[in-house]
Parts: sequence; C-alpha cells; structure tokens
Amino acid sequence: MKHLLIHGIDTRYRVQGSGPDLVLLHGFMESHEVFTHLLPPLAAHYRVTVADLPGHGGTGISPAYASLAAWGEWLHHLMETLGLEQPVVVGHSLGGYVALAYAHRHPQQLGGLGLWHSTAYADSDERRLSRDKGIAFVRQHGVSPFAEGLLPHLFPGNGQQHLPKVLPIAIRTSPEGVTTALKAMKDRPNHSSLLRKITCPVLFLHGWQDGIIPAEDILEQARMPKRSLLAGMRQVAHMGMYEAPEDCQKALQAFMQYCTG
Repeated sequence: MKHLLIHGIDTRYRVQGSGPDLVLLHGFMESHEVFTHLLPPLAAHYRVTVADLPGHGGTGISPAYASLAAWGEWLHHLMETLGLEQPVVVGHSLGGYVALAYAHRHPQQLGGLGLWHSTAYADSDERRLSRDKGIAFVRQHGVSPFAEGLLPHLFPGNGQQHLPKVLPIAIRTSPEGVTTALKAMKDRPNHSSLLRKITCPVLFLHGWQDGIIPAEDILEQARMPKRSLLAGMRQVAHMGMYEAPEDCQKALQAFMQYCTG
C-alpha cells in the first residue's frame, strides 16, 4: 500500500494493472482488502485503484468528514492527485454513497458510476434511528462488539462461512471512523434526481437476498438513468464480493466494456 496526504488525512491506496481506470470503493467497516481476490483478473484489463476510505483500514479521519459531501471531495482530490481521468467509479454500500457524493459535484468527470449493494435513496426514519443507536453503542462498548452484532446480518444463512474473513477487517476500523461514517450515512441526501440527469452509464449490482437494501428500490432506480446496467444475483445478500466473486467480476468487466466500448 502507498499513502498520500489527501484533504488533511493520511490516505492508503493501491494501484494495479494498466488500461482504462476503474476505482473500487469498499463499504462500511471494510477496507481495500475486500477486493483483494478480484484485483488480479480485473487488473489484467484495467488500471484498478483501491483506497481505504476515511477512518477505515489505514486511512485517517478527522471531524471534517461529518458529511458525505466531504468524503466525495476527498475522493475527488485523491483521483486528481493520481491523475485519473474519466474513471469508472464503483462503490460497495458506503462506497456507493461516496461515489454518489462525488458524482453530485463532478458528474462530467466520470466515465461510469456503479452502485454495488448500494442505493441513491436516503435513510428512512427507522434507519436513521438505528444509526444513532449504533453511534451510542460504539461510544459505550467499542468497535468489536458492534461489528460482531452487525456482520451476521450482511450474509444469508449460507454466507456465514465468510464471517472469519470479514470480522478481522471490521474490528480494525477506528471508533472515530465508525461513528463518523454512521453520522454521514444518516444525514446523506436522496440522490435519485442525480440518477435521472447523469449522462454516464450507471451500474446496479445487487443481491436479491439483501436485507439492507430492498430489491424493489434497486429496480426503481435502475429505470432512472439514461443508460444503466442491472446485474442481479439471486442467492446473494449484501456481500457479493465474498458470496459470488465470479459473478461480481463478470458484472464489473461487462460494465467496463459498456463504459469504454
């Protein structure tokens, strides 16, 4: 991993391969490590950039990141510093929210936008309340018990075998990273209007067993952009990179071909 000072925080990132630019953004309480097994086949055709989001993995955090707009500008400065032009940006869960925040401010600088187990809709009132409870829990009990309670809900019954791979990554997230991300996600706006006017292609890569983001929401959103690609996985919940890595790889490659072809 390399590191840069981006928007006041030490940012860890990795670049592999050559060709059209693909940026992969991980989700909440994850790191670039969740993409490790996908990098070799993707890097055979593209220049793939992965980075630890603020407060996650090896990247720092500061109070300035209380909104996803700030995370989007962090991404903008990272890609500018690395010289990425018209990249295809695909974000998993929280990473999708960051990609949307970036697209809101810099739509003409995108070659493609991907929402991977992610949504353009804002949190429901119930979900916002859950975020607040999560912040209070982490402040009182710490990151590890919070992660142990959260992660089993991200996989279907047959996906529990992947927990030992994901839990060590999650518990390394800093307490400030967890609470800041929860607040930023809670307060994020509805970006459905962005989907209706954005001109680059949009990917919706979703698991139909996802208990976090309803399938009907994704079906609605997939009709909004002028150009979109919907890839649904029947027996997958919220962690497709572990549950169906080959399907995710093929979907990402198909989307890159669509964006660059």
